[in-house]
Amino acid sequence: MEKDKIFFYDREFYPLSNFSSFMVEYDGYLWPTSEYAYQAQKFTDESIINEIKNEKSSHEVFGIGLKYKDQMRSDWMEIRVSVMEKILRAKL
Repeated sequence: MEKDKIFFYDREFYPLSNFSSFMVEYDGYLWPTSEYAYQAQKFTDESIINEIKNEKSSHEVFGIGLKYKDQMRSDWMEIRVSVMEKILRAKL
């Protein structure tokens, strides 16, 4: 039943999306959205992190994460869920 589903990309629950326009303070920086914060945590290379910081949209930031996937931190797959939880707690 559709009434039991939560849709993050439209409708009433859009604020829960990482792409929604709510700033989040995380890791000592004020990020435009939680998507920016999440994508930046994938990397240790400051030039990639700065590219994320200077991007104009969450969708472009998502693309940067894909573009540099071969440069993600080696422990990313192990820590990504805990990182997301911390970012969402900071957002909410």
